[in-house]
Amino acid sequence: MNEKPKSLESGFDPPSFGLAEGPRARLASVEMETTQFVRSDRVVPFECSTYSQLLTCQQSNDSSAVQESPFPHYALLSWSNEEILTSYHFDCAGALISDRFVLTVAHCANAGTPKVVRLGANGHNYENSLDYKVDKMIVHPNFNSKRSYHDIALVKLKTSVVFSEFIKPACLWNDQSLKNSPVFAIGAGKINGTYHTKQIPLNVLDKNECRRQFVTKNFYPRGIAAEQQMCIGRSKAGNRDNCFSGDGNPVQVSAEPPGWGPQVVGLMAHGNICSAGKSAAIYTKVAAYIDWIEKSVW
Repeated sequence: MNEKPKSLESGFDPPSFGLAEGPRARLASVEMETTQFVRSDRVVPFECSTYSQLLTCQQSNDSSAVQESPFPHYALLSWSNEEILTSYHFDCAGALISDRFVLTVAHCANAGTPKVVRLGANGHNYENSLDYKVDKMIVHPNFNSKRSYHDIALVKLKTSVVFSEFIKPACLWNDQSLKNSPVFAIGAGKINGTYHTKQIPLNVLDKNECRRQFVTKNFYPRGIAAEQQMCIGRSKAGNRDNCFSGDGNPVQVSAEPPGWGPQVVGLMAHGNICSAGKSAAIYTKVAAYIDWIEKSVW
């Protein structure tokens, strides 16, 4: 993850996929081939449908399209000073949810506003990644750095993201209930000395699994807040393998309805994810903050 990719600020002219102006500017000029989504009072499903249909139409007209990334919404956040360092160190992660915003956890702001967001750093091949400079970080108004409740934030980029097969936004799960199991967590870490981005199947666990590990700490004086937080991990005992830490790592469910992008359910707030063995982590429940997200982003 320490390679320095091409940056939009360095004169590199990335290929345009016709979406740089944002979905609303293009919606009127794109002929939708799929069923139109009827907008309701909730903004998130409409935006999700809009992005998905625009990308579907663009890709259907691009004969040179290559296989898309499995993690096109995955974002890495860096606080490194690019004027001093030749490479970035990424301390937090998140999910791209629009052409200007990345969703992450609020406690990452304890280090200040990140300098750069890297998008398109998928798998072990970073040649399609791009760095975007950060405008500001918006922390949920009820977050307290001495406690781990309302641990959610938005990172606003200085410029609009150019979408491609490697970079595009995720949808947001906006229902408090979650019937899908397993869920899939995305994390980045070292395997055999090199960095990889990996998707790991996990399960929603009883909150007691996380209470035993984390609630004794000062960060959770009220225990796990079920309406705001989720306990996610692996309940099967065994040797832990490829454990990836990463505050803000998204956990998601498969697209529903078909054709939409992955839907982000939560963001890692405390713990880690492992591809094998028993583990658990506390995630901020995205559905609890949809109103705040919509007001801030759209």
